[in-house]
Amino acid sequence: MRFSSIRGFKGLEAAVVVMCEMEDLDSSSMDHQLYVGMSRARNHVVLVAPAGGAA
Repeated sequence: MRFSSIRGFKGLEAAVVVMCEMEDLDSSSMDHQLYVGMSRARNHVVLVAPAGGAA
C-alpha cells in the first residue's frame, strides 16, 4: 500500500486508488487533480467524500 498526494502520484499507477480528503483540493485546479487521481487506477477507484455531495 502506498500513500501519496495526488500530485505526488502523477505518472504512477496502482490496481486500486482510494481518494480521500478531497475537500482540501485547490478549487482552481480541482478538475485536473481529480482526473490525475482517478486515471492512476488500473482496476478500481474508491472516492471517500462527506455525505451530501462531493468535495
